[in-house]
Parts: sequence; C-alpha cells; structure tokens
Amino acid sequence: MLIHAPCVVSLTWHLADAQGQAIDDLTEALEFFYGGDDLLPKLEEALAGQQKGFEVDLRLEPEQGFGDYRAELVCFEARSLLPEHIEEGMQFDGLPEGAASVGSRSSPPKKNSSGSVKSSMAWPWASARCQVRLTTQGAWINMGWMIA
Repeated sequence: MLIHAPCVVSLTWHLADAQGQAIDDLTEALEFFYGGDDLLPKLEEALAGQQKGFEVDLRLEPEQGFGDYRAELVCFEARSLLPEHIEEGMQFDGLPEGAASVGSRSSPPKKNSSGSVKSSMAWPWASARCQVRLTTQGAWINMGWMIA
C-alpha cells in the first residue's frame, strides 16, 4: 500500500545529532497516524507515496524538528518535592505537587548544589540540527487489519 493520508505507518529510525552522535534509536517498529499530528511535517513529506521498505536519510533544522531552545521552559524545584530515588537523566510527566513552576511535561532532572533540581519542559533536542534515517515497516488503513 502506498502511504497517503489517512493511514497508519509503522516506522523504525535512527536519530543522530549533526555530528553523528546517536540521540535515539527506535529499533522495534512503532505505529504512527499519517495525516495527523503524530509525525513532524518533514517526515510526512518524505513518506508521501512510499511503501513498506522505504528508507530515507533526512537532515532536520531546529525549526523542522524540535524547535528552538526556550529558556523559559527550564525550571528549578526544591529537591524535597520530588521522589526520593530520582537520578540525573530520568524523565517524568508533569511537575510535582507544590511546584513553583508552570507547565505539564518535565524531563531530565539535574541536581545542583543549592538543593534544588533543574528540569526542562522543552524537548531535550531543542535547537539541535538532527539527522534521521527513517525506515517504513508497513502501512495500512486503520480498520483492524493490515493491508501491506
């Protein structure tokens, strides 16, 4: 089946920064709704009219990928508000009860010497130029059975 909106696509990818350092590897296929908001527009553009087995290498500028870094999305919270066993690099959804910051998604906490924890509600890869190798594993109309 050729990929067109609306359909479901099954993808794997390798995402790296501009220097080729791995950022993320999706080695087990994951399903995305093609023609909605699941995929970045540049990825949808590359997939249009393709089929299972298609592979493409793309370069993403920050505005095509994860956007620009936004300092206002970085927050510091008292360590006492967070679970006891957090480590640098862990991700969590939302801010803890009693948080002074505003927002709904927070990720990679980092401890600092003042007893607070730095966290960012922005994508960890904001402002990054990225390279992505995208491979289609299948495409189908979401009616409960796979066509391709």
